[in-house]
Amino acid sequence: MELVIDRGVKSYDVKDADGTLLGVIKINPADIGISGRFVSARNAIAELAEQAKQDMTPEKILAMDTTIKAELNKVFGSDVSSVFFGGLSALALADDGAGSCCPSGGGSAQGRNRCRRSATQKAHRRLCRLQQGACPRSAGMSAWELPTTVMVAGSSFAIRSDFRAVLDALAALTDPDLTQQEQYVACLQILYPRWKELPDANAALRAAFTFINEGKEDEQQGFRPRLVDWEQDAALIAPAVDKVLGYSCRRCGYLHWWEFLGAFHGIGDGLFAQVVNIRNKRARGKMLDKSEQEFARENAAVIKIHAAESAEDKAEKERLLDLLGR
Repeated sequence: MELVIDRGVKSYDVKDADGTLLGVIKINPADIGISGRFVSARNAIAELAEQAKQDMTPEKILAMDTTIKAELNKVFGSDVSSVFFGGLSALALADDGAGSCCPSGGGSAQGRNRCRRSATQKAHRRLCRLQQGACPRSAGMSAWELPTTVMVAGSSFAIRSDFRAVLDALAALTDPDLTQQEQYVACLQILYPRWKELPDANAALRAAFTFINEGKEDEQQGFRPRLVDWEQDAALIAPAVDKVLGYSCRRCGYLHWWEFLGAFHGIGDGLFAQVVNIRNKRARGKMLDKSEQEFARENAAVIKIHAAESAEDKAEKERLLDLLGR
């Protein structure tokens, strides 16, 4: 007897720009786990690039190459890197800056020869991309990359890019127990591992705020009501973000702030969306329909954004409660 299982795996021919067959890869295009594994792979590669940035050696370049290929295989659940890269390094680039497996021509025999002749220069360019914008020749932040460094007064500084670090920094910026100056200092200490070496605190803050704002400069905008409190709404936001990501953001080891925001912006219908919708309507003076009014009555404590209390305010409240006999 035999058991035949259809795992939905399909075969795809991979060719170079000249039409030469490089090999066959087998993947299941309906595998919903690919996106989650891709995020994990990208995070692993970015972390390795960050570690290697300060001291790039041939050994570290080789380790990065091995890691990239292993992570790529993990994403698709089969050995695709040997077909994509052949004997080339995953860090090799064609003359146009595309990867060696890019259909633009880097995979051809001629392209591979060109890669070998300028391997050092092209490896540097690829490493800059892997370091998410860390190349000193480019101070901007691309929405297509996940930066782990920012430019401060002409120098590159690592920034803690995990969403939990950014949420901690945002909490520090609204901490009622801190003066504004102390809030700014706390933000810098949280986000910059080398905060003591920052040459310009104001420039570092501007760079941090631009990073938090997904690479966009802070622009003067019209009235925007406060609709979200990251701490108060955490129990609503986390499961909604998990639904978009396909895994638990609280359990994962690392999730870039921009990816977290992408998932946050992708939240669809649900409890959190209802809460934000009612907050928005109330802030803009719009009428709630009958079902929204009922929901608002039943979830009043959840919908209202509570102002943060300082330790002094809390102590005073406790004192008054004691005087009133609780």
